[in-house]
Amino acid sequence: MSPAADHGRRALEIMLGLAHRGRHITVAALAGSTRMQAWRHYPEHDADDPEHRTRFYYHAHESGRRWPGEHGHFHVFHVGSDGVFVHLLAISMTDTGLPARLFLTNRWVTGEQWSTAAQCHAHLGHFRCVRRGPLAPVAEWITAMVGLYRDDACRLHIRREQWWLSRQESDDRHDWLESRRHEVLASCRVNLPERLARLGLQV
Repeated sequence: MSPAADHGRRALEIMLGLAHRGRHITVAALAGSTRMQAWRHYPEHDADDPEHRTRFYYHAHESGRRWPGEHGHFHVFHVGSDGVFVHLLAISMTDTGLPARLFLTNRWVTGEQWSTAAQCHAHLGHFRCVRRGPLAPVAEWITAMVGLYRDDACRLHIRREQWWLSRQESDDRHDWLESRRHEVLASCRVNLPERLARLGLQV
């Protein structure tokens, strides 16, 4: 089985395991909360894995600032030994617990350290997040999703870097990384059932 198929199989197993208990990923991501509040992080202080230097949280904007059909989204990070973090990927989720879109933002959105596409590619290639307790399946699912969609995420980082370089060439006096007029710099739609079917996995 290919690495992509391994990641896809594990993502599917986690989703089916939750479904058998009447739950799905977005419900599990709320970390026990029964109601989601806009902008609040779930879990409240983010989900850290110090051993693998990774982090994620789930949240949502106000209804008027979400993509059609979006319930909320995950932000996924690499965290350096000095505590400085790099935003690797955001995963937009439907209210039925399926990923609908991958995207990357400008630096001001997450407060990340801006890194090159090549640096982010390396972090994506080694990404792993492990948690205990209720968030364990969510962390494992995110690990599987990063592995499954690594190539897509790498292409988004290239597009984001090209966006910044093109604007630096036109006006290097402006801090484009902090421009509030530009929030999402690169995105793509995803269809997990289709991707799994191409890998020979039945949903």
